[in-house]
Amino acid sequence: MYSHVIIHFENTHPFAIVEELGREIQASHWVSVQVTKYYNKLAHAGAMQQRCFLKRIVEKILDIFEQHSRVLKAS
Repeated sequence: MYSHVIIHFENTHPFAIVEELGREIQASHWVSVQVTKYYNKLAHAGAMQQRCFLKRIVEKILDIFEQHSRVLKAS
């Protein structure tokens, strides 16, 4: 018997997407090959916001984190 499972994975790491790539290949008569790549357009496509950013929500989350944190703070 199987049950329905929903799994959510959040990836917030930035990653680059190449929008325009150029490649130049030079071959000589003496069996030498040189390849040069040109990345003309790079775009950041990770960690996009899904909704508007509210400072008070972040402050509330930080307050909750500090309440449950067991880290000693320097005075």
